[in-house]
Amino acid sequence: DLQAAATNQHITLNRTVLESVSGHASYAHLDWNALPDRASFGYFDLVFAGDVIWHETLVEPFLRALAWAFSGPGAEEAVLSHKVRDHESLDQLQRLLPRFGLGVARKVSSEPLLGDDGHPEVELYHIRKVA
Repeated sequence: DLQAAATNQHITLNRTVLESVSGHASYAHLDWNALPDRASFGYFDLVFAGDVIWHETLVEPFLRALAWAFSGPGAEEAVLSHKVRDHESLDQLQRLLPRFGLGVARKVSSEPLLGDDGHPEVELYHIRKVA
């Protein structure tokens, strides 16, 4: 699996930095339609999701998985990096977030934030549980 190999390579490259601040990172494949027991994953500091809701049919399963992540210890914030390919997926995300007890705390354009590594059509959505 190319995604797993690339992610694990980045984790390995950054292991020294992570360990210097008592941090840890790992990659796990999750089937959004058959989520495992959350307890076996332990504490999440932060959840990252990149380019995962590129079609509207992916929004609700993604939000179920995000609610699953937030249901365990930690996980107070998720960062969704999203390039709009169809506006229906983004509209559906914003419409369904409250149903899952979630909301967008802030939205940041990637280009000013990341310079040359950013993209004018990619935005970062900081998603949190809402009270």
